[in-house]
Amino acid sequence: MAKYALNIRDEAKGKNLVLFLKTLDFVKVSDVQPAKKAKKRLPKDFFAAQGVWKERKITGKELRELAWHRGNR
Repeated sequence: MAKYALNIRDEAKGKNLVLFLKTLDFVKVSDVQPAKKAKKRLPKDFFAAQGVWKERKITGKELRELAWHRGNR
């Protein structure tokens, strides 16, 4: 079975075309729903996680060293 997708600029003429195609016994017409637009996401606030390290006795340099070498242990 062959499949075709059509982009029709004139909606009224497109409906007439679909009605015509439905009259043909060898054509099965299926409606395709347009893809929903994804919601625009706001960028994450990088500094929101800043409080996570507030009470810890570790510097940024030490933290980067631990992260860099964590797979080598």
